[in-house]
Amino acid sequence: MQVIRMESTPPLLPDAYAAELRGFFDCYGNGPEFWNAYQRIMDSATQPGKPVAELLNEMASLAEVMGAVPRAQRV
Repeated sequence: MQVIRMESTPPLLPDAYAAELRGFFDCYGNGPEFWNAYQRIMDSATQPGKPVAELLNEMASLAEVMGAVPRAQRV
């Protein structure tokens, strides 16, 4: 499964997390199972000392590209 990245900078979200999120979207669309996985991945991916806002924006962009939301809210 290929994960499409919107930016040319190195991703903050590991590919494994992005692929997992894509798998949940493919199986469940934008239903509760997807958003539960989104929250769990967000919690796992955020680490002290890492740029949290940029990671959250990357996840929001990924959700938008997948079609989970028509227009993602960024911080």
